[in-house]
Amino acid sequence: MKEDLNFTSFYLATLFGEKKVYWNSKDNKAYHKITLEVIKQVGGHLGINSHRLTRGKNKGKLMLKLQSFDYTKELIERKVIWKATGRKCYNQFLGKETSHISKVYPLAINRAWIDFGKGSNDAGYLIFNTDLTYEGIASVKIFIAPNTKNDTGFRQMFTNGDFDEELRLLEAKADEDGQIPLDL
Repeated sequence: MKEDLNFTSFYLATLFGEKKVYWNSKDNKAYHKITLEVIKQVGGHLGINSHRLTRGKNKGKLMLKLQSFDYTKELIERKVIWKATGRKCYNQFLGKETSHISKVYPLAINRAWIDFGKGSNDAGYLIFNTDLTYEGIASVKIFIAPNTKNDTGFRQMFTNGDFDEELRLLEAKADEDGQIPLDL
């Protein structure tokens, strides 16, 4: 690939199993959890790859979860609906063991971004198969762009579709390779 591309990695994750609804009796609310399996990958990012399963019948698979349960303790104006999580592991960006990957910040009807928390300047840009509702989500494409975490102009360009041709090229590479390396 060319060196001047904005995006270095791509993941395609699709629905794995059933979507789940949990009832929390403490706050009397229903929460949603959607499990997605990464089925195609080009490149990689430690903020995602470190969540690969290490045991069980799905050992070696990379599973991601979108959940609406609010496990963060923060100001109400900083809350978001969805959070991205994975297998509990040591997160070098946060400096502790956690399943948290990032909050999912919506940009448009089917687009969002993730920031990997403290210690990383990279950002992930997400395109969902539909809107960001529990009923609609069945797959997500994740594109990693280094050093764009604080670049609001870059996020706006992604939202406007300015990078769509580059994203299609990265997707096409995944279709050519079709394999997910297990050693990233």
